[in-house]
Amino acid sequence: MNLAEVPGIQAIKTALKRIGDVELSSAEYLSSHIIYRFLLNGRGREGVLELSGELLTDFRDNKAAPGTAYTRELNNRLEQSLRKVIERTGLIGYDESSLSYLLLQFISEATKGAPSVHKYNTIGRGSHRRLRALDENDPFGRGKGNADLGLE
Repeated sequence: MNLAEVPGIQAIKTALKRIGDVELSSAEYLSSHIIYRFLLNGRGREGVLELSGELLTDFRDNKAAPGTAYTRELNNRLEQSLRKVIERTGLIGYDESSLSYLLLQFISEATKGAPSVHKYNTIGRGSHRRLRALDENDPFGRGKGNADLGLE
């Protein structure tokens, strides 16, 4: 398939330039799954990127300004897909920006299920009530810490 026939191909090329020294060598359309498959090359290695036809059609049809929330979300989805393939297959070396991205990705995943630090302020106002409630609700008697801490 000719790369010019792929909807939203310019967005893919732009994202690849932002990421690093990775080239897009070929494209294939899998009509049974409505997926575009791309072959990426970098540092003598190859990686296969699969993107949904829906995402690429959204890029093609997007007439919104580059700074809008919708355009940013499309670009983020594309860049995340590209980075996963690039990092998994080792198409680029790790530099400061890719390591920063991995760190942010790790922090994001780690904090998805964890309560926010700002949500539960145990040092500030209301901490005595929360500790007392923990003591009262503990059927095993492990929460006798309030008396030990002098908070009663």
